[in-house]
Amino acid sequence: MCRRRVPARRLFTAGLLFLALLLTACFGGLVYGVIQVAVQGTWHILGEVWWVFPACLYPFTFAWASYLKERRAEKLRKARNLPRPVE
Repeated sequence: MCRRRVPARRLFTAGLLFLALLLTACFGGLVYGVIQVAVQGTWHILGEVWWVFPACLYPFTFAWASYLKERRAEKLRKARNLPRPVE
């Protein structure tokens, strides 16, 4: 049985998409935790775990920005019939 090879550019873009979706799930858990703290009124807990917010927010933003940047570059390369640069 012959298997088709997936181009490396698709794997790279798929990897960025997977990373962005994974970090979105983590960010969703963070938002859920904040909502639970607000509902239960246990705001003192946030003083102990404040570092989780930037630790989740920055990678979340960077992952989606990288994915969207790569998608835009891929569309431009395809429109101009340019090869993907060798990494």
